[in-house]
Amino acid sequence: MFTKTQNFLVAKKITIATIFSLLSFFALTGSALAQDVKDTIPPDDVENVKVVASDSEVTLSWDVATDNVRVTGYKIYYGTQSVTGGGSDYNLAPIDIGDLIQYTVTGLTNNTKYYFAVTAVDAIGNESESYSVEVSATPYVNPEVAPKPIFNNTNSGAIVAGTGETLYGSAEKSIEKKDSVGPVVVSAEAISLDTVRVIFSEGILLSGENPKINFDIIEKNNPENFLIIKKVEFDSTDLLQQIVILTTAIQNSGTIYTVTAGVNITDKNGNPIASGITDSADFVGSALASLPVETPKTETLPVEAPKFISIIPISNSSLDVEFSENIILPKDPAEAFEIFDSKGQLLKILKIEAEKDEENKDKENIVKITTDNQNAGEVYNLIIKNGIVDIEGNAFIPDEKNNLQFIAKIMTVVDVIAPADVTNFIAKVKDTIVTLSWTASIDKKDVVKQILYQGKNKNNFAKIADLGASVSSYQVADLQAGLKYFFKLTTVDEAGNESKGVITSVALPASGAGIGIAFGLSSLAVAAWRRKKK
Repeated sequence: MFTKTQNFLVAKKITIATIFSLLSFFALTGSALAQDVKDTIPPDDVENVKVVASDSEVTLSWDVATDNVRVTGYKIYYGTQSVTGGGSDYNLAPIDIGDLIQYTVTGLTNNTKYYFAVTAVDAIGNESESYSVEVSATPYVNPEVAPKPIFNNTNSGAIVAGTGETLYGSAEKSIEKKDSVGPVVVSAEAISLDTVRVIFSEGILLSGENPKINFDIIEKNNPENFLIIKKVEFDSTDLLQQIVILTTAIQNSGTIYTVTAGVNITDKNGNPIASGITDSADFVGSALASLPVETPKTETLPVEAPKFISIIPISNSSLDVEFSENIILPKDPAEAFEIFDSKGQLLKILKIEAEKDEENKDKENIVKITTDNQNAGEVYNLIIKNGIVDIEGNAFIPDEKNNLQFIAKIMTVVDVIAPADVTNFIAKVKDTIVTLSWTASIDKKDVVKQILYQGKNKNNFAKIADLGASVSSYQVADLQAGLKYFFKLTTVDEAGNESKGVITSVALPASGAGIGIAFGLSSLAVAAWRRKKK
């Protein structure tokens, strides 16, 4: 027997033991279920990767990636060659850095450009399906002269030393040395949709009267596509002149561009930039509106915009539009032109392309427009709209004079089809005279004459008569008995097209008496055969 107190204690022990047993059971069951239902969803791609280069090392940072459960680590992939297409790998071993969002890659070679991408990994080992946007950086030979990095919180797509988001300032802390090392492109950043900031490792000199020739900008993944540079100037707030502002054509938001500095750029000691190693940087096209930039007033030459010259109708479905200089069409050329007929109906434009001048292959001042069929002789209105620029980036300015008229080409139709031949072309012979007869051509309205040919075989003929269009019979005399004759008759229209012709033939007996004799013998033979049959 248990006392009340003992009963209570026993009950309490049973209850606690039971609870622990149940908890253990559920823990084991939950673990088993977790193993049966595995996480197969990879983390999202890593975003906003930034990079800063220094002596023999590069520091990377990025935003925290998201996952359906939890991100437990990150991997850094890198190499000395860019990897932008599917199926390619970086040529250096990846680094598994654990759950960090900033990491310094050490042991790098100065003045060598490195490319980086980051992925996220979850607890089960699932890895981001795609690399982050690739960034690049070049470690410095002389890091002590490199300006102090200052991270910037804009979302405009800055990429430092190739493709990060770092600005360089603190001019008073930068040290200029007289040395033999040329300047290095530290970073490029799109600070608006038409402005790019390029930062050098030291103050530079821009050579030439036209500083634009010192830079090129191309799409990284489509190198044939250039971004037009309209203006180049130093940042007015940068006393060391190591920050250059490029005014460009409108950038495609999100597109990765590469800006390259030319070998004519030197530092203040005359050392040129090294081509192909540290002369370029990547940036991402911005969607931010243009920002007002305060720059010192300078005397500039008047802008010479392209002008319309003429319209040349080529056919009833094409015309050439000539401008005063080489021009560049917008991404969608159809946005630059409209054509209306005399009733105000829009004429469909099928194709628009800039065409090289045949005499001067460097000229691309002619735009060829292909349309639906135009009505010959009708007046059409061509309207030139926005979007056309010259190679300097100066925009064509539409005005009232750009509502231009042209007359659709009147095409001369050349008749190359001969009329149909005559039919029922028959030859009958009597003595040495052949009588020819026929039925007129079904194209008799087109026929202006008929030509009669004679020959001794069906391959060789000589013309013997030009006949009127309405003639339907003809006699040929003075033929030689005992010979076979061939006759060909053709039809001719007003354009001179002659038909293939129809041929008939006839064999003349050896003599006129022979005809009668041959006929008599033939009749007697038939009569005799008939009598024999009876």
